Amino acid sequence: MIRFKTFINEFSLPKLKVGDEVKVGKWKNRKAIIKGFTKDKNNQPVLKTNKGDQKLFKPRISKLEEGYMELNEVFNKPLPWKWKKRGPNLWSAEARTPDKKQLMIFINQPNPSGKEGHWTVEFKKNLSLNATGEGDAFQIFATVIAVVNDWWDNAKADDTIHVRELEFSADKESSKTDGRARLYARFAKQFAKKNNMYVDTLEKDGVTFYTVKQRKKRRKV
Repeated sequence: MIRFKTFINEFSLPKLKVGDEVKVGKWKNRKAIIKGFTKDKNNQPVLKTNKGDQKLFKPRISKLEEGYMELNEVFNKPLPWKWKKRGPNLWSAEARTPDKKQLMIFINQPNPSGKEGHWTVEFKKNLSLNATGEGDAFQIFATVIAVVNDWWDNAKADDTIHVRELEFSADKESSKTDGRARLYARFAKQFAKKNNMYVDTLEKDGVTFYTVKQRKKRRKV
């Protein structure tokens, strides 16, 4: 006889409080009493017990990681936009924010002869680098990400476009108002993972640079 397992679409933990009992140890047979709660560096819940700190979950829950919800909101709600220029060393896209202000996104190769394949991303709202901080930060970043992803798809399909690395930068002042550094860091990491690349981070003169780089191909012996 074939037995079918029952699957559920959602699961909620019971409420835990100080004084509750949990079982810890390799075989989960040592009783411990919850004395408090905290979080680890990945924003995952940790129980403080009389037998030491115990992580509540063995796997890491993505929804609990810092920036997870912000990044998903960023991906899902871009403004309508269109390409204005598609050149060998400069691509630019334009969008309009809900308050009718112009948003320009530039992806360019500033010095193709000196550092071929090095591209940078920059965006301006009404010709200002301080583009966000007015309640529209998520939509602006959503649009930047949509433009970058579309540019990358075009670049991969065009043999005349050479991309060795893609650089984002965030200064401390802009990051205070719109969380730019955190969002760039998470997007760069996800973009790199998706495309088998890696992220190099550099801080210089109050500016953090996130550079997504192609991995060097191993030489065949």
